[in-house]
Amino acid sequence: WVRGEVQSITDRTGHCYIDLVDPDAPRGRDSKVLKVNCWARTWAPMKAALASQGIVLDVGTVVTFRGRVEFYAPRAQVNFIAVDVDVDALLGRLAARRAALLKALESEGLLRRNAGLSVPALALRIGLVASPGTEGFNDFLGQLRGSGLAFTVVVVPAQVQGTAAPASLGRGITALAEAACDVVVLVRGGGSKADLAAFDSEPVARTIAACPVPVWTGIGHTGDQSVADIVAAAPSSLRRSAVRSWCSERG
Repeated sequence: WVRGEVQSITDRTGHCYIDLVDPDAPRGRDSKVLKVNCWARTWAPMKAALASQGIVLDVGTVVTFRGRVEFYAPRAQVNFIAVDVDVDALLGRLAARRAALLKALESEGLLRRNAGLSVPALALRIGLVASPGTEGFNDFLGQLRGSGLAFTVVVVPAQVQGTAAPASLGRGITALAEAACDVVVLVRGGGSKADLAAFDSEPVARTIAACPVPVWTGIGHTGDQSVADIVAAAPSSLRRSAVRSWCSERG
């Protein structure tokens, strides 16, 4: 077993190539690097298993691999061939990171700040941050159209998964807060834990907490709860029935 911090990772060819460095050593030009290779027949199921738990290996991730050492003669290079990964350790770090974020937000008075904002009695100007054309997007708009009420929806398209998603979602929330919306709604349909990882990110949580407009979320399946849900004024219970009820109340 070898533990290290991911300095670089490439898996465009189906195989995965990772540079590991000592996570506890000072950074510098002389940092020792271990070349880790994970061949496609091993990497494909390993990557899928990680994704099912909401884990994506990226630069900065501290990971523990099991494998064997090989000497690659053409380059006189020692490689580590990974055959397994310690998922439990990674899950523990993700849980610890999430708990630390929630604790920090609470200590700063931000955890329920957005929930303290009032929603106008006649909230008809709705800001929507979502990926247009997706199931969650269409479902939400369908409920508003079916209400018979004169909702105005201002849409800011955003990436809802992937490494660029947190920044994209944050920009969308900020833009709608400045567009004089009554509420801002963050919507994303169901998916794997990895698909929903952006909604556990610190940039999204802090943007919601700082938003001067109430933020409502409809993220994932029933039972999913992201950090964004916890920080928002109205959590992911904002599903079809909840939207219908909300529309009826205003009818």
